[in-house]
Amino acid sequence: MYIQIVLVFLLAGSLNARAPQMINYQGKLIQGGVPFSGNQSVIFRIYPVSSGGSALWSSDVQTVHMTNGIFNTWVGQTTSLGSPIPFSNIIWASNEKYLEVQVDSDVLQPRERLTSVPYALYADNGVPAGTIMLWSGSIATIPTGWALCDGLIHDGKLTPNLRDRFVIGAGTSYTPDSTGGGTTHSHTVNSHSHTMSHTHDISHTHTMAHTHTYSGTTGNTSISEWVDRATSSMRWQPQTDPHSHSYSGTTDGASPGSTGGASTSTSGGSSSGSTGSDSPGTSSVNHLPSYYALAYIMKL
Repeated sequence: MYIQIVLVFLLAGSLNARAPQMINYQGKLIQGGVPFSGNQSVIFRIYPVSSGGSALWSSDVQTVHMTNGIFNTWVGQTTSLGSPIPFSNIIWASNEKYLEVQVDSDVLQPRERLTSVPYALYADNGVPAGTIMLWSGSIATIPTGWALCDGLIHDGKLTPNLRDRFVIGAGTSYTPDSTGGGTTHSHTVNSHSHTMSHTHDISHTHTMAHTHTYSGTTGNTSISEWVDRATSSMRWQPQTDPHSHSYSGTTDGASPGSTGGASTSTSGGSSSGSTGSDSPGTSSVNHLPSYYALAYIMKL
């Protein structure tokens, strides 16, 4: 019969950015009222409940040396082949965790509740639950304690659905958890027609420069001469001396001129018409910028 007196510490080999993946376990083992000295085979298991239930993780058999009942070992340095998950995959942030110790064939009772120590608190403050980051690996290799932001519940915590979405800062125009936008926008054109009416105004003059060419022959001309025989004075009496004159020529160049004031008219009554009715329609334009896809993950 063994009596277990234990102190459990979560220690870091160095203060790096990541919490250690082992628990430093120290205690004292009493057998028959006497501190035990020597080696013992020990198995560690972690449960989500204080009694009953199924183990989340189980170690392989470890040989632990004890002096006057005092021992010191590391929980998580080995994992049994039958363990449900590796030690590093335990999600410490969700629910309580209890450590069960088996010495040889004896399972010690009760299970010990694991509590945080300064380093664990420091680690949680460094990356608080609900923190969302970009993950450059595959979805299948998202680290333990984180979940894909897919709008589903993971270990009791709802993640926002950020798949195929951009993120915009909330605070003034946008409230937290609001959604909107799209990768395309469209323009809708309603049924319509174009009506037109018009007239043609005409204003013009005719400018001319010209000459006249003429020719012809005058008719026979008679010359009459009169002689007064009694007085020997000259009087006109008909005497025929027929002749004619031919003539021809060209008038001087006429100055150019205008047909008077320019006239203005309208080419008939004004006409109007329609281009016909255009059918309505919608056109879509993709305005997605160049992108590189990474997964959003949230700290649980």
